Amino acid sequence: TAEDLPLQICRIMLFLQPIAILTQNAKLKTFCYTFGLPGALLAFVMPTFGNYPIMSFFYLRYIICHFVLALVPLLWVFGDKFRPRVKLWVLLTAVLALGVVMFGANVLIGSNYFYVNYLPTHVNINLPQPWHFIVMVSFMMAIVTITILPFLLRKKEPAL
Repeated sequence: TAEDLPLQICRIMLFLQPIAILTQNAKLKTFCYTFGLPGALLAFVMPTFGNYPIMSFFYLRYIICHFVLALVPLLWVFGDKFRPRVKLWVLLTAVLALGVVMFGANVLIGSNYFYVNYLPTHVNINLPQPWHFIVMVSFMMAIVTITILPFLLRKKEPAL
């Protein structure tokens, strides 16, 4: 079905994080940190277990995968001293563009990737369009800003 494509941010990160680890590519690590970490953390706030009971294989896989997807960028930052270097306007433009693309793809294939068309049924704060899209993209922009803000505010390290 349309919902089985790997277009959720966490499914994308399942492919990109191992590549970032193997290549040590700073841009890819920055992408994984700024989009993967918030996506994985939001998966705990708005879980989508479907009709599976707690303590099923699906539930355990969901929890373990999202825990690892959040842990890897944190290990880069706190363990490897990785510092994402990106301009905030570039990130916010990327979030907006991604939201528009995903909205169009969702309408085209009848899906709901990135929840820009509507929230899961168990979250009772659905708004009519276009307000839902505006609120969700603004929320994603706020989360990405909060994630990258400590690195934008840090003092420049002195040159050796």
